[in-house]
Amino acid sequence: MGNGVNDELMFREADLSIAVIGKEGCAMVTLMSSDITVTDIIDGLNLLINHHRLIPTLRN
Repeated sequence: MGNGVNDELMFREADLSIAVIGKEGCAMVTLMSSDITVTDIIDGLNLLINHHRLIPTLRN
């Protein structure tokens, strides 16, 4: 999870990347490299805790 320019490389290497668009925003390169986007870090953590919610989000 991340939202800064420095997170973009990590997102490219990760199996699952979650961009967080908070009040401060999110770097475009990080957003474009993410698999999922959330508006609150708690929502991102809840996706990991309740992993069954990831299935419809990542379905092709």
